[in-house]
Amino acid sequence: MKQLKVGINGCGRLGRAFLRQYLRMTNPQFQVVVINDPMPMDQLVYLTRYDSVHGRLENDVAFEVKGQVIASPHGDIAYPQTKDVPHWSDYQLDMVVELSGVYTKTSMVQKHLAAGAPKVLLGAPLLDEQGKITRQFPDWATGIWPGEALDLASNCKVFSGFSCTTQALVTLLRPLVDNNIGIESAMVTELHGFTTSQHLLDSPHKDWRRGRNAASSIIPTPTQGIFGAEQLMPVLQGRISGYSIRVPVPDVAALDVSVHLSSEHKLEQILALYKQAENGNLKNILSLEDQPLVSVDFIGRTESAVLAEDLCQVNRHQLRLYGWYDNEYGYARRLLDSLNLSVGQ
Repeated sequence: MKQLKVGINGCGRLGRAFLRQYLRMTNPQFQVVVINDPMPMDQLVYLTRYDSVHGRLENDVAFEVKGQVIASPHGDIAYPQTKDVPHWSDYQLDMVVELSGVYTKTSMVQKHLAAGAPKVLLGAPLLDEQGKITRQFPDWATGIWPGEALDLASNCKVFSGFSCTTQALVTLLRPLVDNNIGIESAMVTELHGFTTSQHLLDSPHKDWRRGRNAASSIIPTPTQGIFGAEQLMPVLQGRISGYSIRVPVPDVAALDVSVHLSSEHKLEQILALYKQAENGNLKNILSLEDQPLVSVDFIGRTESAVLAEDLCQVNRHQLRLYGWYDNEYGYARRLLDSLNLSVGQ
């Protein structure tokens, strides 16, 4: 079976979460042969090995500078180190994984294709030229479910994994949709840790609230992530709204989802559907938790969403769902799953 040759563009928080899990994999069905990022190669190795949130990479996991390449357990990795798109055609790749957060607009992601990338797995929503989430994909792009295998035989060139928020939301809503539980509307409040787009001290920002000190305030801000769910679940078109609240933690997010159902249901009936999904089509993607945990307890969890049973409520037609997720590790794992499942397509 052919092993996919993969390149990574961007090794910030998401890129390194992807890389750390890849390095720990046993017999992955793909090989990372090139990484591109502007930072010096030795600094990438350092930041990958020592992480303030996820801890230290195990000593027995090889990841070190070896001349002009990086040595890894799965083979040497080239490192062109450029701010621009490298000449992907030099590396005989099957796929580029775009994780920089820069090449997300339709015109920008096509730069990878022009540079020789046969296909692109986009670790972000695909945006239009105004920076809004694409409501209708062009014929050369599509969106994928969390962990969905990529159809490499199709004419599609770009596969969007949407965002961690989208993946968590569709995971929380899918047991309802799959079991024909009518959803009239849903209001979503996302609680999300600060990101590199924010500032440690008050500074100018196009979103004035997001320009305030990220470590000392609770910061409401718009999010496009929830609208990706409408593309994966057309039945929800025009039925979802909400916003994000940035909170002063470095990792782990939560979704507080208030769903207006078309008929009344008991909480026990709803939770039974989620337990079936946990052991069925959403195995390893959805989990249920009955302990009174807090955000730090979910650092390193790789599910797209973990439903907190004790925080779920029903009041006649109103259903409240509360799901935790590691917005770095959970999302990165789904991208890894998509690559691993796509071999032989």
